[in-house]
Amino acid sequence: MSAAWRNRAATLPSSRREQPLAARNSADRRRLPASKVATCPWTPYFHDAYASFVWLSLAATGLVMTLVSSTPPSLALRAPSSSPLEVTLVLTPLVGEPGHPPRLTVEAKNLGAQPLPFMRFTSTSCFAHFYLSLRLTLPGGKPLTPSAGCAVLKWPGIELTLAPGAAERRELKLEELFPGLAWEKGRYELDAQWNPTELAAYKNGRFAWNAQMQSYTGPGFNLAPALGPQVRAEKDKPLKLPDGAVLTFKSHSHKRTMAGGPPSPLITYLSFKSPSGPALEDVQVNLQLDETRLFVVGDGYVFELVAHDYNEWMDLRYFGKLSGQRRE
Repeated sequence: MSAAWRNRAATLPSSRREQPLAARNSADRRRLPASKVATCPWTPYFHDAYASFVWLSLAATGLVMTLVSSTPPSLALRAPSSSPLEVTLVLTPLVGEPGHPPRLTVEAKNLGAQPLPFMRFTSTSCFAHFYLSLRLTLPGGKPLTPSAGCAVLKWPGIELTLAPGAAERRELKLEELFPGLAWEKGRYELDAQWNPTELAAYKNGRFAWNAQMQSYTGPGFNLAPALGPQVRAEKDKPLKLPDGAVLTFKSHSHKRTMAGGPPSPLITYLSFKSPSGPALEDVQVNLQLDETRLFVVGDGYVFELVAHDYNEWMDLRYFGKLSGQRRE
């Protein structure tokens, strides 16, 4: 103990020096405002394990100890300097029959080198509530947010760990998120973003990882009936469609692939003339059949490949021209 400290202690009233240590600490604690009173692990009378540092200030009447409490690093969630989560959102199919809206597939992948704490929700509505920001715009322009909600009378999440390179994948049905909609014919827009704000609020920041990278295949889709029954386009034979458009299937092709690499798309060569077009236009379509069977030609004319015989024929459903659809 320094000489200054001993001198200061000697000036304390004798009655206070003669009090037991526990009594003096208790009296000091009563004199402090409630907001200033915290406890410390190294004092048997102060037991709060969250106190992490101590400020000492001297008052004219004696020694006053002020403790500032903070969360110890060992108990805090240590977020990485950059989020290790890659989020992909895919809306499919982008064209469907009225009454049958598409699905939104969400994949969250751990790109980091360390395991990542993650919260799984088996309920579609709870997953959307805690991880996504969604807004659906109806054909008439009216915006809606999910009405299903998520009841948390009993916590619906399951704690797990995403290993490096592992992913959590969920397929969400829009009819479950927006119950009661008629899903009539028209163009819909779905604004979808990864947003774990609600989870952060419930779990004090834990499990609420933001996305380092986010991609969204969408955001609009059409509900429309096909124009007439399914049709077959045979090689080199012009096919007149119900709205007056003309399609000619020319040939198929594919790309050479490497072992372990992605599969080749079905490359299709066509000629297409819109109902008001002056002449046939040559078109090349690359279809990844494991992802989609829809393709667009011309200025938004939509087809669905139902079946095909390589280089011989294609069975198609034709939807005509749909707003918002464009050729890739």
